[in-house]
Amino acid sequence: MGDASAPAGDASPLAVPPYLAEAWSVRDRSAELHRAAYTGLARQVPLPRPELYDALVSSMPHLRNSAR
Repeated sequence: MGDASAPAGDASPLAVPPYLAEAWSVRDRSAELHRAAYTGLARQVPLPRPELYDALVSSMPHLRNSAR
């Protein structure tokens, strides 16, 4: 997961897949875009159930109140 997300206090993940590059570049324009970019990155890591991606992103303090 560390490779797919920005380490705490860092501005960028280690790698952003090409299909998420635009979403990542505009993520700070709104809470919704930020959530979309982070959810997209989270989906790079296999989880046992699809609903866990939203739960994971929702656990991030700066994304808790953004639209789902």
